[in-house]
Amino acid sequence: MSRKDIVNIAKDHCMIGLLLLCLSCWSWCHVAAAPVDDEAYVDYYKDYFENNGVHIYTSSYDWEPLAKKITDGCTTHYQRIKAIYYWVCDNIDYDTSYEIYRADSCITFRKGVCQAYCEVFYQLAKASGIKVELVNGFSKDERGFVSGSGHTWLFVYTSEKRGIFLDPTWGAGILKDHKFIRNKDYWAWFNVNPEWLILTHYPEKEAYQLIDQPITFEEFRAMTVGNPLWLEYGLKVHDIYQMARNNSMSLPKFYNNGEGDFEIIDIPMSQSLKIGQYYTFRIRKKTDRALAIINGDEHCMEKDWTSEGNGVYSTTFMPRATGRLTFALKNNATKSNYSNLIEYSIDVPTPTDWQQVEKVYPLSVPDAKGVANLNSMYADAWEKAGVNGHKLLDMIRQQHITTLPIIYSDKGQKLKIISVPMTNDLVQGQEYTFQFRPESGAEWAILNKETWYREWDRDKGVYSMKIIPRSKGLLMLCVCTAEGGPFWSCLRYEVK
Repeated sequence: MSRKDIVNIAKDHCMIGLLLLCLSCWSWCHVAAAPVDDEAYVDYYKDYFENNGVHIYTSSYDWEPLAKKITDGCTTHYQRIKAIYYWVCDNIDYDTSYEIYRADSCITFRKGVCQAYCEVFYQLAKASGIKVELVNGFSKDERGFVSGSGHTWLFVYTSEKRGIFLDPTWGAGILKDHKFIRNKDYWAWFNVNPEWLILTHYPEKEAYQLIDQPITFEEFRAMTVGNPLWLEYGLKVHDIYQMARNNSMSLPKFYNNGEGDFEIIDIPMSQSLKIGQYYTFRIRKKTDRALAIINGDEHCMEKDWTSEGNGVYSTTFMPRATGRLTFALKNNATKSNYSNLIEYSIDVPTPTDWQQVEKVYPLSVPDAKGVANLNSMYADAWEKAGVNGHKLLDMIRQQHITTLPIIYSDKGQKLKIISVPMTNDLVQGQEYTFQFRPESGAEWAILNKETWYREWDRDKGVYSMKIIPRSKGLLMLCVCTAEGGPFWSCLRYEVK
C-alpha cells in the first residue's frame, strides 16, 4: 500500500466527520476530570464477537505498564474504561497529516486518526483485561452530511455480555482551520446512548445499532442530527430519537449560554407556536437566575410563575405578539440583561387566532396595539384603574381613538375611573368631565399648565369636576399621596 493510499484511507475514514463536527462547535464547556468513581450507569446487552471482521494491526509495544499506571486505583471494569478513555482523549492529538492510523505509531508520536485512537484504546483495555470491539461505519455532521468511506468508534464490554459505546476521536477534540483543538470536556462521547449515537454513527454491522428497530442506511441519511444542547438542557434521548425516526424533528432554537443553569421538565416541543393558544413551561432552576418568557412587549416574569418547590417553576403562557417568543434567564448577581436560551417563531395569525386572544387579552389585539400609549404596562395600569380591557377596546373602536392619555401608577396613585376623557389630545376651550373614586391620596387636583383646579363635587366617595382648559400644553390629573407632600401625575393629556 502506498503512502498516498494510506493518507486517502485516513482522510475518508474519519477526517470528514471530525472536521464537520468542529464546524458545528460540538464541544462542551466544563473542565474535564479523570473520575474513577463507579457511579450508577447504563450499559447495553450484546453478544461478544471473537472476530467482528475489523482489522486491528499487530502491536509490538508493551502496553501493560502504561495500562497499569492509567488504571491505578480502579477497582471495576467501568472505572478502568473511564480512566483509559480519559487518558486517550487527554494525550492523543488528531493527526492532521492523516498518516498515523496504527496504535504503535500513535503512542510514539501521541497523535493519530480515528483508527489509531481506537487501536490505542483497544490495546490499553486489552492489557487491563477488558474486551473491546472496534466498530466501522459512517458518521454524519449536524447538517446531515455523511462521511464518504467511514469512521471508527468502540463498543467496550463492562461485563460478559454488556457494554457501552464510546468515540474517543470525537471526544478528544475538534479540527478548526486544519488545527486540532482539544475539548475542555471529553465526556459527550463516552457511554453514548445507542438512540443518540445512531443519529450520527451508522455501523456497517446491524448488530451494533442496539436499538429496538434497526434502521437502514437510507433512513440514517434522512434522520435529523441531534443538538447536544438538547441533552444539556434536559430533553430525553428517546424523545429526540423518536422525532428523528419519524421525521418530525421541529424543535425551537437553543442557545448555548445556559449550560448548568436550568433543566427542562416540560416545554412546547415544536419550532413554532400559535397566537391565541396556551402553552405550558416547567423549568427547574439550578442557579440563581431570574427566568422570563418574552413575546414582543408581553412578558411573563418570574413573579408570574408558580414555584412548585425544589427549584421547579411552571407557568402557562398565551403568545399574543407576532415575531418570536423566547425563554430567557438573567443573572441576579450581576443584574445583567436577559439572555435568550430557547426561541420559538410565531405562526402568522389568522382572524380566529386574534379572536381567541381577544377573549382573554383584549388589549393585545391589533386594534389596541395600534393605539399610542397602550403597551402592556399601560394596559395593566388602566385595568387597575377600573377600565376593563374589553370596555377600553370597545371605546377605542367606537371613538376611533389613536392615542390614549398616559396613565401612571408608580407613585402609589390609586383610583377607579368612572368617566374621563379617553383621548390624549384635548381642545382648548372645550369642556371635559372627570369623574372617579379615589382609593389613595390626601388631595386630588387638576393642573393645566400653571392653573390648579381643586373644586371637586363629592358624592358618596365619588369625585366629579367639569373643566374647560384655558392654556395649551399639559393637563394632568394629580394626587398628593401624603399630607403636605408633592403632587404626582395620575393622568396626563396634551391641550391643543
